[in-house]
Amino acid sequence: MISRDNYNKIYENALIHIESAELLAAGEKYGIAISHLILGIEEFIKYHVVIANSTELNVFPDKEFEAVFRSHERKHELLKEFQTSICAESSEAFQRLILKNQSKQPLTDEESKIKANRFKEIGNILYAAFSENLSKSEFDDFFVWMNDVNDLKNQGFYVGFQNGIWKIPSDKTKAEYERALSYAKVIQKQTSLTKDLDMTDDEFMTMLNTEVGELPGTFDELAGDK
Repeated sequence: MISRDNYNKIYENALIHIESAELLAAGEKYGIAISHLILGIEEFIKYHVVIANSTELNVFPDKEFEAVFRSHERKHELLKEFQTSICAESSEAFQRLILKNQSKQPLTDEESKIKANRFKEIGNILYAAFSENLSKSEFDDFFVWMNDVNDLKNQGFYVGFQNGIWKIPSDKTKAEYERALSYAKVIQKQTSLTKDLDMTDDEFMTMLNTEVGELPGTFDELAGDK
C-alpha cells in the first residue's frame, strides 16, 4: 500500500510547476511557462492514478501504473479519461449505471464506457461538488489541445528546426499561455478537492468536531449522552 506522505509529494511538485509557470509568465517567458503548466497537470494526473492504487483495490494494473512515471503520452491519455469522468453526460450515465447494476439490466454503449472509466467514482463527486469544471465548449477544446500537448511542451523548452523553419520558446504568446493556464487551474482545483477528501474515518470525525467547535466530544460520545 502506498503511503499518503509519498503520493502527496506528487501533488506538491505539481503546485511547484504551476507556481513556476506563473513566475515565468510574469516575466513574459510564455513558452517555458506553458511547458511547466503541462508538467504540472501531468503531475496532477499521476497523483490521481497513485491515490487510486493506494488501497488494495489496485485500480490500475502494474504495467499501466508504472507507465505513469515514464510516459508523457500515457499521462495525456489518462488526463482525457479523467476529464471525461467529470461532465453532465458522465454523471447521468453513472447514476443509471448504479441502478442498472442493482437490477442487472443491460448497459448501453455509453454506460459501458463509463463503467470502464477508472475515475468514474471521483469524477461523479467532482462534477457534483465543484462548480468550475470545464464547460462543454472548454471540454471539447481541451481534447483538441491535448492532441498536440507533448509537442507544445517541447516547443516551450527547446529551440527547434524543422522543414527549414526555426521554432523558439519566445514565439509563444500570452494568449497561448492563458489558454493552458485555464486548463491547469481547473485541474488543480479538481485535484485539490480530491486531496481534501483523502482522509481516514478518524480524521473525518476529527475534522467534523473541529469545524463544529462547540461539541464536547465525538459523535459516539454525544450519542451515548442521549
